[in-house]
Amino acid sequence: MYLLSFNRLQKAFFVLLAVGTLLGCKKDEPFENYTATIESDEQIFNIVEGESIEVEIRLSEVLSEDLPLQMNFPTQNIAKYINPNDYDSNAQISVDNGGTWQKSSFNAIKIPALHNNIRIRLQTIDDRDLEYDESFFWEITPVTGTKFTIHGSIDRIQVYVRDNESNSASPLQDITPDVIFEVGDGYQFHLVGINRDSSNPRFLKEIIDEGLPELMQRQIRELMSYDQVELHRLEIIFDTEQGIGGWVYNEPYAQEDRFTLGVNLAFAYIDFQRQAPQAYNADGQFGYILVHEFGHLLTLSRNREVDPSIARHECSNLYLIEGCFQKKSLLNKFNLEFYSDIEQISDRNSYVSDYAMYNIAEDIAETFSYYIHQQSLPELNENSSVALQKLHFAHHESKIMPLKAPIRNLLNIEQLPDRETPVRAFNRLKNGKQLSCLDLKRLEEAYRNKAFMSFDKSQRSED
Repeated sequence: MYLLSFNRLQKAFFVLLAVGTLLGCKKDEPFENYTATIESDEQIFNIVEGESIEVEIRLSEVLSEDLPLQMNFPTQNIAKYINPNDYDSNAQISVDNGGTWQKSSFNAIKIPALHNNIRIRLQTIDDRDLEYDESFFWEITPVTGTKFTIHGSIDRIQVYVRDNESNSASPLQDITPDVIFEVGDGYQFHLVGINRDSSNPRFLKEIIDEGLPELMQRQIRELMSYDQVELHRLEIIFDTEQGIGGWVYNEPYAQEDRFTLGVNLAFAYIDFQRQAPQAYNADGQFGYILVHEFGHLLTLSRNREVDPSIARHECSNLYLIEGCFQKKSLLNKFNLEFYSDIEQISDRNSYVSDYAMYNIAEDIAETFSYYIHQQSLPELNENSSVALQKLHFAHHESKIMPLKAPIRNLLNIEQLPDRETPVRAFNRLKNGKQLSCLDLKRLEEAYRNKAFMSFDKSQRSED
């Protein structure tokens, strides 16, 4: 009986103990934390396109909920800014210190709850496009809302991405083009070279990324078609200081034309008279430059005007560095007509502009551009200047006169640009006084040395 009673008491004790334990046990409270300090070490990356950027972000404490991160890539204060299509629109994230990665859109990146470390990888794209060495900022900001209290911040990260495409250089020694295009079939412009040290990269970057303005392409293409000029390259600068308007040169030693045309786009988009930006060619100055350079292409063509195979001592016509000009070429006839009189070539009134005095090739190019731009020509008389005679020479040339109307229409020409002065019917006098001859000694010496008959290409490359 004693043993039986003890067993019953023992069982009752354990039952009461279990009940008491159950009644006294409380349920575990859930983990809750919304406060931490955020930090990251990375600030500057220098990479080559195709490489990735990897950023580690740390929290001092784990949080009880996911912490969203906002990504921004501002470029407004960067001249050589990267384009969004130069890096992957999605990121990769890792929460195990790079052990495994998963894809995520930038607007969905979060530091997961119960984690205090995340790595974010951004992949740049290795394309075949020729670009600047570009850069951008990467800003990472925690989205706290009203729930989180996040101390610290992530410093803005600057990323430099070097392009890995090679450049095509210009043969000119005294001009470094900012942008170089090769001209393909159908006058398609293919970017082959850029100056990565350009002083105006933000403006030129639009041309690099988006191509030449359509209107400019059409104007160049149609200009070249008027005389079937074979344009091989187009070089562009954007220079607001040196005053270079354009240049033309032919590939050395080639028997046929392989012309390069160079232009300064600053004249297209800046009104230098008013020192203000303008719409494309609004003041007409860039159109004037295009016509002037086309005048060079028209008169220096190996296909129609020059025979480069004839040596100087065998040439009985005008000889320049391009070669021996054919008897009926425009420049040979221009030379016979206007360069036989020393007094005539040293008189400022023999030229449509000061720049036309530089040499005979610039003279005919300036004459051509003036003829196209000046709407009407005064009649010749016994007092007419040689400058006006040159315009009439152009008017009676079958290679020039038919071009006037279509070029004026193409470039929307109404008059000469403001900085050019029309050639008058009688311009030997100005304000009742005889115009002085400009630097007569230099011109006489140049004539005696036959500088007009042979001059270095680089001397006339800056128009």
